Amino acid sequence: MYTATITKKDVVPQGVQLEVTFSNGTDTLVETIVPQDKRGFNHWVDSRIKSLDTLDEMKAEDNVNKVVDTSTPVETETQAVIDEREWFKNYTTLQEVQKLIDLAVLTGTEPKVVALRAKVKADFKPAYLNLI
Repeated sequence: MYTATITKKDVVPQGVQLEVTFSNGTDTLVETIVPQDKRGFNHWVDSRIKSLDTLDEMKAEDNVNKVVDTSTPVETETQAVIDEREWFKNYTTLQEVQKLIDLAVLTGTEPKVVALRAKVKADFKPAYLNLI
């Protein structure tokens, strides 16, 4: 696995020019960058490390005459994530309905409104507080 080390720093008219050495213990690569900001620099370093690590993995694989799989793994959501998203959707709908009740457009006793309130209340879990 590659690591990155800032090996030189110069002040240039565009800002700060950094020399970064990437190494996996065997191979070394030196690159220079003038980052726009720290977050951009960190993103660039992370991206370069992932790229170099992938190249190392490819070097180690016996992939001659093999079909290249370019499919993206399907991420499956847990039932907890699906439930959380569904609760939040119902909660935000209830907030909008409450505005209509406050404007006297609805009374709040309509069967759909009562059912929505009951569903939001019944499905609530304390972990959902971070969604609000």
